[in-house]
Amino acid sequence: MKFPISFRRHDAAKYHETLDPKADQVEIFTRLITHEFPIEFLLSAEIQQLHSFTFPNGTRLLHATGEFEKNSLKRLDDTRAILYEMGRDDFYSPRAEEMANHLNKIHGMYNIPNDEFLHTLSTFIYDLWEFVDEFGWRKLTRNEELAIYYTYVRMGELMKIRDIPETFEAFRNWKFSYEQDNQAFSETNHKVAEGLMRGAKQMVPAVLRPFLLPFVLSLKDQRFSELLGYKYPNVFVRGFFKIAMWVRQQFNRMFTLWDVLDFEQLMFTKYRSYPNGYNPLRLGPTKFLKKLEKMEQVK
Repeated sequence: MKFPISFRRHDAAKYHETLDPKADQVEIFTRLITHEFPIEFLLSAEIQQLHSFTFPNGTRLLHATGEFEKNSLKRLDDTRAILYEMGRDDFYSPRAEEMANHLNKIHGMYNIPNDEFLHTLSTFIYDLWEFVDEFGWRKLTRNEELAIYYTYVRMGELMKIRDIPETFEAFRNWKFSYEQDNQAFSETNHKVAEGLMRGAKQMVPAVLRPFLLPFVLSLKDQRFSELLGYKYPNVFVRGFFKIAMWVRQQFNRMFTLWDVLDFEQLMFTKYRSYPNGYNPLRLGPTKFLKKLEKMEQVK
């Protein structure tokens, strides 16, 4: 969705407060991701994946599959493409239901506890909220917070996730308690995180690759690094990246490139794993897709 240049940066927050965050969630969420905070959505999503690797129960399974360690770029491209396809129209569309069913079939091959799915869902909401709160050019309004919450609750419903807390605050409290009880360092955390970073480095220009990991770790606290088995960047490195983010923040208070550039076309049409495009229903780990084919043939 493109917006007229005359609809300036500071108009959106006021406008969103006139809407219903549940009934108008699609309109609010679309503008946030394509115009107001597109880079924040992208960066927080990548950090969110690392966040999900701070739980040994989950990383043991991921390490056992070997997907992030052996096929990290494809795994990242698949994740980005599946999420794009699910939300391409909106999470209430037939396309979203079709893609959710496809993803559920892949996940259904493993006995993954509902709480793990529930926590991953929570990170989409609150990791983004925290990232925008610290690094965005403005704070999210209350209606924007709720629109993000309702959008991802809908995604959770499509993915058959049970017991989603019924309010923004209740879900946030649940996430905090779950992390207190379940986060811990393990070698599998580090191995899977290393795999993800290898894939992420292939997605940026070569000159930036040595800086990617210290950049990401500098945006989080020391405990985050320790849970993943990384050394926390020193104060000078952290300071450099924090200053760079502050400069970007100040610039974005006045200007945005997304008045004239199409974020969707820039970020969601090119995948190194699929140079000639992809079939949405063929996204996912190759070995699992082969198993799904055999299952379908049996039926």
